[in-house]
Amino acid sequence: MCIYLIYQFLLAFPKELEEAGFVEGANVFQVLWHIVVPSVKPVIVTQAFITFLGLYNSYLWPSLVISKNENRTITLGIAALVLRENYTNPGLMMASTVVSVLPVMIIFMFANKYIVRGFTQSGIK
Repeated sequence: MCIYLIYQFLLAFPKELEEAGFVEGANVFQVLWHIVVPSVKPVIVTQAFITFLGLYNSYLWPSLVISKNENRTITLGIAALVLRENYTNPGLMMASTVVSVLPVMIIFMFANKYIVRGFTQSGIK
């Protein structure tokens, strides 16, 4: 999906902006660095957030690989609370769920402007 987002954005990227850079005397690297990359920044932030969210919420691979309790991810820790003896303590489960959601919410609050712009500029509706 990340490659698709960048591909869709670059398909709609106006060639006139690149040509204007060449007319002003910039070489290919300068056009890429000063014109294309700043325009692609919202799409890159969007794909970074989507990738982070996918890795943060992963359950299957860490459950297969991690054997020590102190190396568990947050998702595995919450699953352990539900599947073990602490199932009768819903307050502990809800508190751990809120704590696990806070980093994602904070990152989303700071990156919201770029994420919305990245989806709207790439053509995904």
